[in-house]
Amino acid sequence: MSTNLIVDMLRELVWNWGPWIFNKYVETLQFGSKVYKSVQKALYETEYWVFIRESHIPIPEELFDTKHIEIENIKWRAAVDPPIFMDPRADTTDKLKHISYLGFSITIPGNKTIELSDWINEIKWSGSTQPSPHDIFSLWCCKNREPLLFYRKNIMIEIITEKGDVIKKGLNEFTHTNIYENDDDSKINGPDPNWHMDVVLSSSGR
Repeated sequence: MSTNLIVDMLRELVWNWGPWIFNKYVETLQFGSKVYKSVQKALYETEYWVFIRESHIPIPEELFDTKHIEIENIKWRAAVDPPIFMDPRADTTDKLKHISYLGFSITIPGNKTIELSDWINEIKWSGSTQPSPHDIFSLWCCKNREPLLFYRKNIMIEIITEKGDVIKKGLNEFTHTNIYENDDDSKINGPDPNWHMDVVLSSSGR
């Protein structure tokens, strides 16, 4: 095989395959760069959401400049991984506390019930009062990129308190930390607070 023929073959190979090889090389570099940035962000950057008073929709710090919001108007500055609710007015040296609920689940009409009891065991918070069930559910939506907050009227939450009470309400009724607020006996299924008194009266013959 002559030298000219070999040169022609190599030239044809380069012209035909060179651009394809170069494009694949560039695509590989770009993909590797995206993966590297994603890993860096996951390892070293924490995603924060700000909960504004009188608002039910938290806002992401990465998209909005929240530095100009007065501290009195901020209810929580929350991280999603690990899940932490931080009261901006709380002493930073205080020990973080765990959510007091034993169980937490949400029911969406037309969908199965979503059990969040294990996840809320990971939540910690600072401040004088723990996050409301609505706050907790909002952070879960932020973590999982779920738009369920826009369907608040149809969502039901069931909570098992540390006292063993089972309380089920609509999401909009769970915006306060006091989960018994504006409640009625039909929504509480748990130990009867008058049980001990009934036993005493019945044993005394009354």
